[in-house]
Amino acid sequence: MRFLLTAFGPFGPNSYNPTEHVARLVGEQWSHAVRLAVEILPVEYDAARARLRELGPFDVHLALGLAADRDVPMLERFAMNRQDATAPDNAGHTATGESIDESAPLALETTLPFRRLIERANAAGYRLKESRSAGLYVCNTVMFTAIQTSRAAGFLHLPPAEAFSVEDGAALVEFLLSEVAEHTC
Repeated sequence: MRFLLTAFGPFGPNSYNPTEHVARLVGEQWSHAVRLAVEILPVEYDAARARLRELGPFDVHLALGLAADRDVPMLERFAMNRQDATAPDNAGHTATGESIDESAPLALETTLPFRRLIERANAAGYRLKESRSAGLYVCNTVMFTAIQTSRAAGFLHLPPAEAFSVEDGAALVEFLLSEVAEHTC
């Protein structure tokens, strides 16, 4: 089995993106039998989508993104087939409602065991909530592409480091990946 964990570097007014550090820490600490690849994606619609296509399919892909306005991690349920944001990506592109994939439906649902992961994480003492949409910025594009590309895929938005430490983020991510590995292998 092959797992992929992706995250992003800094973007816009966020000069520090904890997801990059969470992903790297999980990669350093990973000791499970399942192979885990860690990739830091560009905060650019086209480049992130192209990089995921280059990496090819994985058995499981968990993508991480920063939700600067949240104080609790949120597991995303749906990715919309749209890119639409007032802020430009790191390449300077401001999305204005374009489709990610003209041949795909309006939305795709996560292929991870969504409810079970939230229930198991909360039972284990992690604060994890449900979110119905990954938004319409690059996070959404990555989630949409991950669902199209890998056998099981989903997206986890993490709060800023002031609200949720990198170590806590890494512990939660490792827990979620371990849960998926245990029930997938």
